[in-house]
Amino acid sequence: MSSYSHINNDTHSTPPPRKKSKTEESSYENDFKLAESVVPVLRKLWNEKQLTVYAGSEELTHSESASQIIKAIAKSNKKLRVKDVCDSIQALPSANIEGVAGWVDVADSKYIDASVSKTQKRRDVVLYGFGRIGRLLARLMLERESKCGGPVLRAIVVRKKKQPDLFKRADLLLHDSVHGEFSGTVSIDEDANAIVANGKKVQIIYSPGPDKVDYTAYGINDAIVVDNTGIWRDQSGLSLHLKSKGISKVLLTAPGKGVVNIVEGINDVLIRDQSIVSAASCSTFLTLIDFFTHSLAHSLTHSLTQQ
Repeated sequence: MSSYSHINNDTHSTPPPRKKSKTEESSYENDFKLAESVVPVLRKLWNEKQLTVYAGSEELTHSESASQIIKAIAKSNKKLRVKDVCDSIQALPSANIEGVAGWVDVADSKYIDASVSKTQKRRDVVLYGFGRIGRLLARLMLERESKCGGPVLRAIVVRKKKQPDLFKRADLLLHDSVHGEFSGTVSIDEDANAIVANGKKVQIIYSPGPDKVDYTAYGINDAIVVDNTGIWRDQSGLSLHLKSKGISKVLLTAPGKGVVNIVEGINDVLIRDQSIVSAASCSTFLTLIDFFTHSLAHSLTHSLTQQ
């Protein structure tokens, strides 16, 4: 006899979704078209000026679709209309913005020049481990960096395997049984022991432990190391990464023990004062890399605009 039992939807049923009016549908369609038109503008502003665009509390520069822009504007700490935000973004390329690198908040029409600020430097990121989570993170970072910049994946640290190790790891990056082919190019540089993805060299480093690597030997400094191995999950284990030259921040891609667990939108303000943090889950850690990279800069921007 089957254990399946039918649920009577007549009891405690929720009311059906409210049907949108034609006016609401038309308004969203207009907002979508406006948001879609600024995606290439945001990308161009980053590529040519390294200009990061905010709408109140929400960053728009790395938005890859119209829906992401609309959602960010809705989440902003200020009441903003999509049309007003998009009109301001469209005007930025012709605006008289001096220098390269900075932030602009279109909600306040204020610009902060950061061309000499260390906080705008594109942050080095190292993946410690290259399992399923590590490979998906590598894909996301490489795809986004090629479109509109952001943190730079510089190296992947793994244990030494039998040959042909480099080819196997490149192949795993290129092919995924669920997500399909990597949307870019992947090759290997055997002389440098590196994977070349979308023209960017990603160093493959072999190490027996998190405190055994000199990252500065590879030109990597002040980097965020993302531990996705699942082996080290407490303060004492994760702090081993900080003993390696070139590492300043540690991010665990799962809930940790005795370390601050960060949830975006809940307690992400705490990340500014931490050198070791963990994500609430393996599906939320990507935003924490952005927080490590941009939160200090963004807080500086808003403190300056209040003066």
